[in-house]
Parts: sequence; C-alpha cells; structure tokens
Amino acid sequence: MRRKGKYLFIFLLIFLIYSGTFAYATETYNIDGKNIFYNYPPINILIDGVKQNPNMRPLMIDNHVFVPVRFVSEKMGAQIGYDSTKVWITYNGDKIVLYFYKDTAYVNDKPVKLDSSVKLVNYGYTYVPLRFIGEAFKNNVKWDENTRTVYIEKEKETGAQISITRLSNPNSSVSVTSQSNLTTSATNQGTQALSSNPYTIDGIGFTDIDSVRNVTILTQDTNYNIYTSPTKDAIFVDLNNAILSYGVRGFARDDKIVRGIIPIQLTPTSVRIIITLNSDANYSVSQQDGKLLINLQPISMNLPSSLMVNADVVNIRTGPGTQYDIITQVNNGDILSVIDKSGDWYKVKLQDGTIGWIAGWLTTVYNNSNQVTNNNSNNFSDRRVLTASNIQPSRGSIGQALTSLPYAGKGVWYSIYSAMPTANDLSRFVTARVTHIYLEVATSKAGFLDEWKKRLDDLLPAAHRAGIKVIAWLYTDLKDTSYDASLTAQVANYVTPNGYRVDGVAADIEELPQKDPATASKMVEDYATQTLKNLPAGMPFIAITYPPQYRPNYPYATMAKYFDAIALMDYWHVSSANYTYDDAKNFVSDSIKKVQFLAGNNVNIEVILHGYDDGYGLPSVDELRGALDASKDAVGYSIYTWNTLNDELKDVFANY
Repeated sequence: MRRKGKYLFIFLLIFLIYSGTFAYATETYNIDGKNIFYNYPPINILIDGVKQNPNMRPLMIDNHVFVPVRFVSEKMGAQIGYDSTKVWITYNGDKIVLYFYKDTAYVNDKPVKLDSSVKLVNYGYTYVPLRFIGEAFKNNVKWDENTRTVYIEKEKETGAQISITRLSNPNSSVSVTSQSNLTTSATNQGTQALSSNPYTIDGIGFTDIDSVRNVTILTQDTNYNIYTSPTKDAIFVDLNNAILSYGVRGFARDDKIVRGIIPIQLTPTSVRIIITLNSDANYSVSQQDGKLLINLQPISMNLPSSLMVNADVVNIRTGPGTQYDIITQVNNGDILSVIDKSGDWYKVKLQDGTIGWIAGWLTTVYNNSNQVTNNNSNNFSDRRVLTASNIQPSRGSIGQALTSLPYAGKGVWYSIYSAMPTANDLSRFVTARVTHIYLEVATSKAGFLDEWKKRLDDLLPAAHRAGIKVIAWLYTDLKDTSYDASLTAQVANYVTPNGYRVDGVAADIEELPQKDPATASKMVEDYATQTLKNLPAGMPFIAITYPPQYRPNYPYATMAKYFDAIALMDYWHVSSANYTYDDAKNFVSDSIKKVQFLAGNNVNIEVILHGYDDGYGLPSVDELRGALDASKDAVGYSIYTWNTLNDELKDVFANY
C-alpha cells in the first residue's frame, strides 16, 4: 500500500508532460523518516529586500512554510546550537528552544505553540515554521501568494506592530509515498568556504541487471566517503568537493532493494547522495570515465516457505502493491508457497500454479511440519507452538514486524481514554523499533462501537505502512462468556473500508474469582474455546491479566493452553514507597519466573511495564530501566500507556 501515492504521481507526471502543462519539477525529500514526493512551486525568501539562496530551500509542509532554522537564524544575526533532542537559538538576549518532532517551543522558558511540529528533513536539517521564526525574532513577516514569496523585515525602531499573515496553502500537493526506518546523527549544517574548483554532479542513474543494482553518479569528484546507516536502511555517498548541477533531482524506484535516491547539497562544497533501501544490501564502488559506480547486491533473506491467508477474501496481484492488476483471489486459510519478497509484499505460488503478489499483513507464516489445526477443532493444547511456526521472535528488529509474532519485540499501549497515535508518534516508533501497538477498541459493557472501529480505520493503514503491527484489545468481564466470545470475534474479524485487519486480538481478563480457582479456570476455558472457533485462521490470541504477585490463584496454566501468549500487567509502582532500579527489576523478573513455573516454561510471556500515574506519581527513570532489563527474559515487552509517559520516560523506553 505504501507505494500507491508514487504510482499516482507517475501517472499524473506523464499526463502533464504530454499535455504541455508541466510547470515545475518534482523532488524527493525525507521528512521525519518518511520519503515524500514534493511538487510544490519554489518559495522565495527576501530578508530586508535581499533575495536569499539557502542550501536547503524553504518547503511547504503541513500547509505551512518551513525554513532551515540554521540558515534563517544566522541570517538574522542569531547564534544556534544543537544536541540530540533539540535546537536552541540565542538572539538579542532571548533564548529559544525547539524540540525535534514537537509542536511546542520555549521562548525564555515560556511555552509557545507552533503551527506544526519541528521537522527533521533529509536526515539532518532542522526545519521550523517560518511564522514562528518571524515572531520570535520580532520581525515583520508577510506572504505573497501570487509570487510565492516570503518577505522578512526587521522591526522598525519606531515599534511598528508585527504584521504576520498565515504562511500556508490549503491546496498544497505534498504526498507521502513510503516509510523509511533510517535514523542517523545530524549532518553538518554549517557553512564552509567554497572550493576554488568544485566538481559538478551532472546526473544520477539507476539500473537493474541480473539481480545487481547499479547507481551511477556522473562526477569527476574523487574525494568521497561511502557508508551504510546503522539501521542498514540507507547507504550514504558523501562527495566532499562537489556541487549539484541544476535539474539533478531525486527519484523513487519500484524495487525490492532500492527504495529511492535523494541528492542533497549538504554544504556549498559537499553533496550527499542517500540511497534508501527496502532491504539490506552489500555494495562495491568503482570510478571510471567521469562516473562513480555503486554496485548493490541483495543479501539473501530468510523467507518463510509458506504463508496462510488470514483474511476472508484477499487479492493476488501482478506486482507488489495495490496499484497492480488483480490476477485472482484467495480465501481465509489457503496455503501459499513463498517465492520472493518486496517490502511488505510476498511473491507467492498458489496451489493451481498461479504466481502473483499478496500483502504480507493479510497472511500468517505457515510451517508445513506443524500444520495449523482446523478452526473447528477442539484440540487447542498446541496452539502456541502452531501459531509461532517455530520462528524465534526478534527483540526489536523492525523487519520481524510483518513476518513473526505480533506480540514479540517492543510495544506501546493505547486505551479508549487515550488520544490516537499521531503521525509523529508513528515516525518515532519506527525510529525506536517499536514492533506493535495495542489499541483498545471494545469493552463488555459498551461493545464494539463505531467510533472505536474508526480508530482501527485510521491507524491500521498507517501502522502497516510503517511496518508496525496492531493488536486490538478489549476489556472482558466474563460475566457472559458467550457474549464476550462473540464480541472478541467481531473485533478480530473486523475489516476496515480499505481492507485491513488487525494482526492479533487480546482480552483483558481481570474479574476472575480469586478464591475459587476451579471456577476461574472454567470461565477462561469457556470464553477461550468459544472465541477460538470464530477467529481468523492463525490470528494470535492474547490474554492480558494480573501478575502472580497480585493474583497467585489465577488460572495461568489454562490461559497458556488456550491463548498464544500471556501479557502480564507488571505494575510495581503502586504505593508511596521509594522504589529503586532493583525493586522494578525484581518485580518483573519474578512475575516471569512464577508464570513459567505455573504454566510451563514454553509459555509466551509479554510484560506490560508501568507507565501511568495511579496517584503515586510516575515511575522514575531508574525504575523503568530496571523493568526493561528484566523484560529480556520475556518474548515481548511493552508499556502502558505511551500517552501517560513524560518526555524523559519516553526517551528511555524509545532508546532501549
């Protein structure tokens, strides 16, 4: 789904060229970790009547004019500095602090709401709303829509009122086309002395011959460095004595290795070419006849041998994306042989010999040696092993998100009382290697409301494009196990208007009789067996419950028998005591060991860490670190809830 915007753009581009109405070139930018096609006309900046030519031009983002903060600040006589989370500006005795990805700035420690959040562009350039810069520096800022020009003038000594118009365009045509998982340190945004004889970069090309990808850079510059990003999502080519020729633009590729190529004039005498990747690749470099050649060769992937369809009716297409034609359709439970993979899509062979592509998020990994039992079978005892398909879950590898257990790795929780994840949240989750999101959408009392279905409609496409799975959870009181089973099946089988389905379903089980283990076990068994009969084939089923420190008589063995995993609410910070790193670590570690003792060592456990204030304050940073360290003994770890964490705790969890 993520390339849909790209092909729509290509179609429109061809139409405009042949109709003679093409007015301005399209460029590729990476904004907050997302590759976008940018086809908005150039924006001019005049400061005190002098036209400016920044290395990175102004952009229309979120319908607001954004500028590179270093360039504009220094042009206005301000001093600027950075660290890993923020940028600060000092100007005429005032201090301005802006945090990456956030929409609140601080002027002399007083919060100021921005039109939009601070943006990180092309992996290192900090962009801020121009309106804010004008106000902060006490300048007059005006926008001329007809000439697409921003006029900035220093405030007159007479104390003239600042005149600022809305720097936005409701008809901006910026379209997000794909996600990128790249995170790197900030690039040098300073200005260097221009070389007496810099080389030009006159073009960039891409070819695919016999599975080897070649990126060709037309330049005589021999002073270059090439390296792979830490997350292996991109290759950087830094040319240290070069300038981009006019008309050299970035472009996207429909390729299972190369996602796109982005050229940047990093400084007046250096250029960075970013080759963004869909999958890891080895590279070699050579230079000849005025060309720098980067040869890319894919690193073989460990593909599953087979997939099982886990949606009612799924299209098989001629290529890896919804823009390709439909060949045929497959049904829930069909088994498909895997041939190849491109992004989130698998190339598969059907039982009748048909070959095509299927969306990975509508399938489950299937292992022929452990065939999944029929939905109507009453044998649930091996459910955990069968669903896992003998795949060892990765603890934090973003690549596992669409191929392995949805509850493995790092997760975040949202309740019905939480605000939905924003685009900035998703961008940060990708950077933090979050693999799954728990989203509450139903309760025994309220049911599965349309307003909560809308949460799935909005989140599922965006999360899947980012490579993040979504597990829908519901609060079940089990007063009527048949009703709760039916409600759970409704959630699990819900399909969004665009054809998306959740990657797992979880039941919050808190209201069991503590002094009657036999009755509690029977309630869980009745609910689970009825639910399993109506779940999509292979869909993970997770029990959310108290840890044994709080509910020692809960039927953990029964849960382990009928559920694929148990998610323990390891909330240790429940009094006014001064908790320590060891307190949190020991609590989480003990909960895991006790459930393994009660339910068997092969039980899949996810620990839910304490991230909310229950009247005793939030846990400290040391407490969270202790809990995180203990979570290494579980299959997955997550935090309840993301929205209730303060910034410091978010940083600790995200960077773990």
